[in-house]
Amino acid sequence: MTDDGFHKLLAAIEALTAAQLTALDAAIRGRLGAAGAPPGAAAEDAGEPRSDCASVADIEARFAAKPLCPRCQSTKVAKWGSANCLKRYRCKSCKATFNALTGTPLAQLHKRELWTGHAQALADGISLRKVAARLDVHPSTAFRWRHRFLKAPKALKPKVLDGIVEAGCCQEL
Repeated sequence: MTDDGFHKLLAAIEALTAAQLTALDAAIRGRLGAAGAPPGAAAEDAGEPRSDCASVADIEARFAAKPLCPRCQSTKVAKWGSANCLKRYRCKSCKATFNALTGTPLAQLHKRELWTGHAQALADGISLRKVAARLDVHPSTAFRWRHRFLKAPKALKPKVLDGIVEAGCCQEL
């Protein structure tokens, strides 16, 4: 980037919304990393895509350690390029292609850089209108995201009770 372009960028920062500033901050932190060097530099040199969101990068890292086909549950998978900044995989058994987010509530959601802000607002109990204003998204987007995020813990409920169950009677005589 030229010095003139950099100064224009600095001048444009004043016009950014709070959500855009948050996204910019996340992008800069992701680019610099903890050690001060671009974390994606080695990955980009190797042809691997960088993720826009730290939480998505964590999900991808955990998935890459033990990839599993979401369709047939096979562990026989191979790397199959990338799409939308996510590594793709192909199952050798059923030939399905997928990524780390396939089959999760986060699949096919856009604006990854705002997900953590929305999840924090959900944990804080903030209303949808305030969340939408804070993140600079439409209220219907905030509503849809909220229900997607709440779908994950709902699916984690055990089907069968397990362990010791105690029951007692508390009658006074």
